[in-house]
Amino acid sequence: MDVPQGHPQCADPRTFLESVERKIREKLEEELRALRGGLKFQLALKVELVKANPDGSEEFMEPVLRHRQEAVLQESEIATALEEAFPRLQETLEKLTQRGSGWAVVQVRKLWLDIARYQPLRGGSYIPLPPELKNKKAVVNVKNKDDHCLRWALRSALFQVAKDPHRPAKYPTADGLDLTGIDAPTPISQIGKVERQNDLAINVFGWDKGVIVHHISKQPEDMPRTNLLLIQKAGKFHYTWVKNLNRLLHDQNKNGRKKHFCERCLHGYSREDLLEAHRSECKGIGQTAVRVEMPQEDKLTFQNHHKQLPAPYVIYADFEALTTKVEGPELDPTKSKLVSANKPEAFHITARYEPDRALLMRKGVYPYEYMDSWERFEETQLPPKEDFYSKLTGASISDSDYTHAQRVWETFGCQTLGNYTDLYCRTDVLLLADVFENFRKTSQKQYGLDPANYYTSPGLSWDALLKKTRVELELLTDYDQHLFIEKGMRGGISMVSKRHARANNPAVEGYDPEKPNNHILYLDANNLYGWAMSQPLPTGGFRWVEDCDGLVGTIQDQPADGPEGFILEVDLEYPQELHDEHNAYPLAPERMVVQKKWMSEYQHGLLGAGVVSAEVEKLVPNLRDKNHYVLHYRNLQLYLGLGMKLKKVHRALRFEQSPWMEPYIRMNTELRKQATSAFEKDLYKLMNNSVFGKTMENLRKRVDVKLVRAHEEDKLRRLLASPSFARANIFDDDLAAIEVHKSRLVLNRPVYVGMSILDLSKTLMYDFYYGQLKNQYGDWCQLLYTDTDSLLLEIRTKDVYRDMGKHAELYDTSDYPREHPLHSVENKKVLGKMTDECAGRPIAEYIGLRPKMYSILEANGDNTKKAKGVKKAPPYLWATPPQGIAVSLRLQEVDRRKRGGNSCLWT
Repeated sequence: MDVPQGHPQCADPRTFLESVERKIREKLEEELRALRGGLKFQLALKVELVKANPDGSEEFMEPVLRHRQEAVLQESEIATALEEAFPRLQETLEKLTQRGSGWAVVQVRKLWLDIARYQPLRGGSYIPLPPELKNKKAVVNVKNKDDHCLRWALRSALFQVAKDPHRPAKYPTADGLDLTGIDAPTPISQIGKVERQNDLAINVFGWDKGVIVHHISKQPEDMPRTNLLLIQKAGKFHYTWVKNLNRLLHDQNKNGRKKHFCERCLHGYSREDLLEAHRSECKGIGQTAVRVEMPQEDKLTFQNHHKQLPAPYVIYADFEALTTKVEGPELDPTKSKLVSANKPEAFHITARYEPDRALLMRKGVYPYEYMDSWERFEETQLPPKEDFYSKLTGASISDSDYTHAQRVWETFGCQTLGNYTDLYCRTDVLLLADVFENFRKTSQKQYGLDPANYYTSPGLSWDALLKKTRVELELLTDYDQHLFIEKGMRGGISMVSKRHARANNPAVEGYDPEKPNNHILYLDANNLYGWAMSQPLPTGGFRWVEDCDGLVGTIQDQPADGPEGFILEVDLEYPQELHDEHNAYPLAPERMVVQKKWMSEYQHGLLGAGVVSAEVEKLVPNLRDKNHYVLHYRNLQLYLGLGMKLKKVHRALRFEQSPWMEPYIRMNTELRKQATSAFEKDLYKLMNNSVFGKTMENLRKRVDVKLVRAHEEDKLRRLLASPSFARANIFDDDLAAIEVHKSRLVLNRPVYVGMSILDLSKTLMYDFYYGQLKNQYGDWCQLLYTDTDSLLLEIRTKDVYRDMGKHAELYDTSDYPREHPLHSVENKKVLGKMTDECAGRPIAEYIGLRPKMYSILEANGDNTKKAKGVKKAPPYLWATPPQGIAVSLRLQEVDRRKRGGNSCLWT
């Protein structure tokens, strides 16, 4: 379903999904009846995001958000599945917009509903155990002759017998099991229903040259688990009971020592007490059913020496397509949109350079949507300017672009649009080749690596970092240490602390000298993550601290640049006397699902109106005491220095540290300063930013891709029925790609680096706000809004720019006009220095509706508007000036949801 541009419901994904819910439900019901069985479906939402850059330019991206596959066997299950899918899509979007500073939704572009036939894996009659399983003596396999093997497996678990447990006659027929509405043979998808009807907690494993996971129970943790093993032979499946999970997962080693395995993540421990300690922290395998393993090698260094050699052959190519109009009946524009079906026209490839011609040394001009049939290529002149209109941009080309197209036509003697197309395509590929060859030469010169040897820029930048620094990082081989560090991972803070502010100073219209002077200042930290990456970071030597109580009195004395550091799990008290002072920017934010009992009457009203959704985890700054809070020791030092109290240290992980990333970050920062082209500036910025993502890489999102031909029906059925099935891509009638989540996953990334970077970045922001601004102004400084690396502030002072001049060492004012008294290049692009986003232009007024949705009115003569993430949104997002802002903002926010985004962001 393509979404009409400008449609009121496009601007807000939640409202859009609510508007199409009935249509989705009806389609699923229709397909379920047609398939006469089960189906799996997945919703995918393409959204356009925008981010405003400090130089005034804007970045756009159109990610596709996908919810996990939902299995449906009956119509009654559809509503429940959608109720879970919609909030999870919204949560995925919110996590995406928090990755970096400033991403905001422009509009929904497209919605997909992917449906696949679902023939679930079902248990049936008796199948002998494979020899490798039989020898383990860990499984009870009842020799039932009917299709009720699930019942027999549960009976063997509930009514355990010592002798001949494989004989059905050993078990009572009055077993008390309620299998009402449960199919026989029983599909895995109904195990959850079996659990609920019988107050059981059931895990289902499979066997494929080792244990794999089909179903992990979501029942409360204190319920004992019943472990089943689903075996298969010749396309048939059979449930068995796992009487000894430890024996199934691990044979005794030569020393005779056993391992104890967690039933949730299948990770093994040498002692029972270690397993019990782990269970309180275990996140489990999760919905993608991945068995987690730790790496065998514990060192990470630069290994890809062969990628220093230039790729011997590089092919540059491009696809073009006809945009054939789809014929059909008149459609309701509020519900659907006429789209184009693209047919490949040609595969354009070149291996040589045409003579240098000035007209071709720029991006060409082409009427993509006009070219909707083969007959167009025979036309003997360019179409008129209006036929260069693009639905994607919502505009036609400029007069100068059209003049350029005419000059190209004449200069190169084009006789038909076919000639013009060939020239355009060849030129396009040559320009692509030229840009990428320049990229290769620059990368080989500065990093000694050829980008043609890499799939992505993060892969290139990560190797460049390892090569430059020659660091040897220790990979965690202790799963509990990995879980411990993951618990401390929290992204950037994005929130509205105050909804409205109006400046009062001589630079703004309506200045009232009888009232106190106040200013609105919008500050941004120069390359915040680059600053954090330049700090001492862990490299290895990870070991648990035995005397955690001893750290309570000594952690404050640990030097920031010392040879060792700590990640700690602590209890913190947030004293009541700090609450008023810290209310706008609370310390120690937490990932949490906000409980309804904490919400005000107004917030409950928003829930009822569908403005916000509950049960979605968010990063929430709050004034509550913290229990079992995992953080970097420098954050703890800062929080204690600002008044929080350390009550207890539960665990602490000691590590060796050094500023090992700093030479790489400094090199790229200096290269960016010296860059003479926009390309080089962007490249060196990218090489710093993208390396951070590799330290935070979520390997759990990795998938395997299986290619399936039309005749491989059994293979296709098994892949679609698997709990690991992610999505299907159909190429043609004979070939499809099936994506499946990995059944085994090796956690071989230095996540401790990413966790430390995220925490350290918060120390800079908190320290600047409390250590500098609040110390300088006290209550006269109020945070209005923050988004990871930015602070929007209301400051009561006579002249905020004069104050900044007194503390010039804190600011980068190189973007100020040269005639401005504060202009200086002393701190130009210095990491961690604060930059005025408005470059010295005073701000008159601010309105904040929610994170990533706010508006700033500058006080210049042109009455410039600035609303990050809204510039390309439909015109209805700009309305008349607000009436009674302080009172109406709440009503406008609710009304914005009800009317699909029609809120009052003012002009």
